[in-house]
Amino acid sequence: MLRMREIVQQAINTGYLDIQAEEQLRQLLSTKYDGDDLRLFMKLQLAAMNGEVRLESHEQRRLLSTQSLAYSRRSWTHPQELSNSHRTATLAREA
Repeated sequence: MLRMREIVQQAINTGYLDIQAEEQLRQLLSTKYDGDDLRLFMKLQLAAMNGEVRLESHEQRRLLSTQSLAYSRRSWTHPQELSNSHRTATLAREA
């Protein structure tokens, strides 16, 4: 397993933190770590918040959310459209 310093440096150099590296950071943070490791982690968090490092996990969530929203918009019918189709059906029955 990579050390925290290596993971953070790689993410900052590439501007990207993949899911595997993020999981490794979680594992490292769940064990004992020193003040230097904590400072490095905080540096990575700031870089991510400033848009200098993209997080793969956030991009996947955003993509899933966008796809879900697009699907719900396709399946949603505006009330005006419902009343128009109801009116058309009523007129057809009356004719």
